[in-house]
Amino acid sequence: MEKRYEFSSEKPREPASAREKFRSASVVIKTLKALSKLPDEKSLDSESAVTTLWALSRELPDDCGSLSVPGIPDEDAEFDAFDQWTAGLLRKATEVYAAAARMTVEALLYKCISSAYRNSIEADEEERDIVERARRWKLLLDRENCSRTLLEPEVLDKVARYESGLERSFFRTLHEIQRLQASRSGVVVPPVAAIDVDMTVHPKRFT
Repeated sequence: MEKRYEFSSEKPREPASAREKFRSASVVIKTLKALSKLPDEKSLDSESAVTTLWALSRELPDDCGSLSVPGIPDEDAEFDAFDQWTAGLLRKATEVYAAAARMTVEALLYKCISSAYRNSIEADEEERDIVERARRWKLLLDRENCSRTLLEPEVLDKVARYESGLERSFFRTLHEIQRLQASRSGVVVPPVAAIDVDMTVHPKRFT
């Protein structure tokens, strides 16, 4: 069933947040799927490691509290500046999290990857919806502007009469200017001829 959109003066939001959500989910899926095949010393970029670490932490029960992983700074300032991420360090974090949640590492990874897949699908659908809303909003805005610029028939008639009157006045003034210019140049300009027209209508001819 096609969604219906009503015009709103408020412009739809940008799809940037949905795209970022999709990108983060993709990073988590890619990192966790490759983790088991990487040697411990393999370096990881900070964005991939931190994004995956937070995704793993969101799968833990609420009663797990704050967990400390050897090798990963606990202080926020040090954590934000930390750039020594490796596959072995992220694997160690996965083991600590799984033990705290009383799960196997495999179960935690499966749960986290499944959540990331769901998030990517939701983000993709959200972006499509936002883009479609923006397209419909632009179409409805154009229609709204068009409807406001069109005048009512009686108003259009008045405008047409005013335009005709202005046009006649313009040409009369133009002709007068041309006569004055010609006269100043020494050209003999005959006076404007005034013609009176009398019309007699015989009603019987129209019956």
